[in-house]
Amino acid sequence: MKNALLLFSNQSGHGQFAAHEDAIVSALHRTFDEVDVVFTASAEEGQKRAKEACGEYHSLIIVGGDGTFHNILNAVAEEEDIPIIGYINNGTIGDIGRNFGVTGSYKKALKIIAGQHVMKADVCKTGDRYFAYVAAVGSFADIAYKAPRNRKQRLGKIAYYNMAVEQAFKKSKLNTTVYVDGVLYKKEVPFLMALNGRNIGGFAINKMGNMFDGKMELFLSNPGPFNGLLPYFFRRKKVVCLQGEHFHIKTDSDMAWCLDGEKGPVGELDIVLKKGLIRVYVDPKIRKKM
Repeated sequence: MKNALLLFSNQSGHGQFAAHEDAIVSALHRTFDEVDVVFTASAEEGQKRAKEACGEYHSLIIVGGDGTFHNILNAVAEEEDIPIIGYINNGTIGDIGRNFGVTGSYKKALKIIAGQHVMKADVCKTGDRYFAYVAAVGSFADIAYKAPRNRKQRLGKIAYYNMAVEQAFKKSKLNTTVYVDGVLYKKEVPFLMALNGRNIGGFAINKMGNMFDGKMELFLSNPGPFNGLLPYFFRRKKVVCLQGEHFHIKTDSDMAWCLDGEKGPVGELDIVLKKGLIRVYVDPKIRKKM
């Protein structure tokens, strides 16, 4: 029997998906024999419910933003018999969903789940915490977790982009020492990003990467106008990109890291790729982008 637990998060950027509950549940009943529905009022409740789903459900369908996915990932990552994860974006930008081919309306996400095309996805671990697609520090990195929720609900992506413009004119400098699979690199950067996927901020920054290839990419931004942001869009050959499975990163910054848009730890990070740790429903077309 294929049963599914549908978790609606009320904590994501838009938080308006309850109006689509009947349509979503009806569609899922055409795919699964049983569908249980839970609305979560806090990250802690969502994690508790997701953990309980391991070994009890065939599939775990998440309705929420990137932060919701991040919290659920941390709840289930070390459990046995993790359900297959389906994702319906209810966040502001939806970077995590883009890695699975989940873009556009909830109807497209439901079609992907109904298609039952499953792939094993890599995730990353640092200390006792997991993240799906990004760890970042320096200029622009704190925007995702500092943007007020009411502003995100009112302005959507513009809430983030307005903050990015402000930070582009505030000079940032981090002295960075990194080990990529044991090889040492040193560089002064305005910001850096460890990416396990293609998208961040709604843009396909990491076109050479995905969550299914057994590799991560580390981007060391060059100092320059707008805190080194422009080369990511116009002069990609000027961007330093290192690929590996294990990053050890030290900077002189006292800023908290951004992990999947959530506020993370402060200080040096030791990041290890966990290959194929979770199974997710994906759009088969993403294979063409790999």
